[in-house]
Amino acid sequence: MNTISDHLVPTEKVNIRRATVDDWERLADFYRKHFPEHVRLRDPEMWRWQFFSKSGKGFSAPFFILEVDDRVEGAIGCIHAAVRVKGRTVPMALPVNFFVNSKYTGLPALRLFRNALREAPIVIGTYVTADAKRLLQKSGFKDLSSSVRHYYFTLRGSAAPTIRSRLITFVRLAWKRILGFYTRNVSGPNEYSFSRSIDQNRAAFFAQGIQAACFVDKSVDFVKWRYEDSPALQTHFAWQSHKGALSGFAALQTTNDKKTMVILDWFTGGGSLSRDIDFLHAIIQYAQQQGADYLVTDALSGRLHRVFSWTGFGRLTSDLGLMVYCQDDDVGNVIFEPSNWHFVVGDSDRF
Repeated sequence: MNTISDHLVPTEKVNIRRATVDDWERLADFYRKHFPEHVRLRDPEMWRWQFFSKSGKGFSAPFFILEVDDRVEGAIGCIHAAVRVKGRTVPMALPVNFFVNSKYTGLPALRLFRNALREAPIVIGTYVTADAKRLLQKSGFKDLSSSVRHYYFTLRGSAAPTIRSRLITFVRLAWKRILGFYTRNVSGPNEYSFSRSIDQNRAAFFAQGIQAACFVDKSVDFVKWRYEDSPALQTHFAWQSHKGALSGFAALQTTNDKKTMVILDWFTGGGSLSRDIDFLHAIIQYAQQQGADYLVTDALSGRLHRVFSWTGFGRLTSDLGLMVYCQDDDVGNVIFEPSNWHFVVGDSDRF
């Protein structure tokens, strides 16, 4: 999300409407003129995947355009999903690509943003700039950003490691091996596989949900769309099976320089903590095999926090951001509490 300053030109004709696929060229010209540094915005394949890949009968694009005297001067899109709140499935919208010409970031921008608020009962904002954050706070969003953590694990030493860094890496890897031996004996035999595609036969596994009061609900179709079909990602999928039954899933992405592997998503079926730790050990080994130097993620999850802590991951306050909006008091009482969440970086629009 990105807005700039606060001006208003009341004499011009302002119109806000849903986009169609035919708007792409005008929209790309707007991005090129006002936000040239954001190259990804001008990718037509990315735009169509995000906002038009689910088109069908009665489809309305979750993307809005701000026109001033028939010129495109702003836009905002929404990713539609759902949040499971104590067993109840509630529709959710994730506003993305909120960009407005600095001349129109007063009332016109606010009117544009309110269209996103009407898209679903729960609206979640992530990867929010300082200006957009002020707008979200004024609109009634609850800021949970300070509770999101960045977790990191060093897989290899740096080019010129210090004695201290070598010692830390040695201790972490030694601890990982000891803990891995222990957890495999406690949790029982687990089997692991890695793939580059999502099998539709996994539907029942994703339908069971996660042990958390609230989390982004994921069907197998949503997971396939989010990771396998994305033009921006080359995702690796990790699978854990316990006694023949699927028990864990993770989506992994390497950065462009191939030095960092990111855990985009983590979904386990309610097994023991030791089983989750063993799953993370398998992911660490896979990241090493892929030549990564670091394994990282950003998350708000009590269970993941315990798993990462036990495995020796470092942690910092994340810069991802997490802001939540809901007008339903009963639902809000749950989703406004950080300790209730399982939220991972793949649930945001960072990747």
